[in-house]
Amino acid sequence: MSEALNLERLAIELQEAGTPWETDPGTSMALLTEDERRLRLGFTPPPEEIQLEEAAALDKARGSTVEPDVGTEGMAAPPSAYDLRDVDGKNYTTVVKNQGGCGSCVAFGVVGVIECTARVERSNPDLGLDLSEAHLFYCHGAEQGRNCGNGWWPDDALKKANSKGVTFERHFRYTAGDQPCNLSFEWRDNFVTPTGHTKLTGRNAIKEWIATKGSVT
Repeated sequence: MSEALNLERLAIELQEAGTPWETDPGTSMALLTEDERRLRLGFTPPPEEIQLEEAAALDKARGSTVEPDVGTEGMAAPPSAYDLRDVDGKNYTTVVKNQGGCGSCVAFGVVGVIECTARVERSNPDLGLDLSEAHLFYCHGAEQGRNCGNGWWPDDALKKANSKGVTFERHFRYTAGDQPCNLSFEWRDNFVTPTGHTKLTGRNAIKEWIATKGSVT
């Protein structure tokens, strides 16, 4: 296993290089080993899907494109600044959670979007919606062979949420590490089913969505 970062050495190197930022020795992610960090950041496509190397090659072949910072036709230009945590003093996001030592980031990203979107749609920043990342990942994800070691696609996770629903946190609480799909028997009477999801292309489309509908993943 790769060693954790040597924060003292890094701080010295940054100072010598004259960089405008500093290390924070209290950052939990910085104290992880490289292998532990990768587990939280990566996705391993199954054999039948395009692999990461192929995706990178295709992206490079297409070349870099920069979308101009103007509104698209028929759509007003998005605001220059917008923060869902402070919309007229109100916070429409839900609490940040820790996925722990499991490649389940997709579940947290998707659940966070569903929760935030519901708050924005209802204009209710205090809407008490706390959905189960464990249900989405350890039940729906497991049906597709996804686990802590290989991760999952957000698009597939959203499709599962749309078709099967996601129960509330109290019916299946998250614990890092592959868990059996042990749902409370009450979950079938307590779940949320999104009506669909949208793929966004381009920075302006993403900005406009955040400013009018909620967060994205």
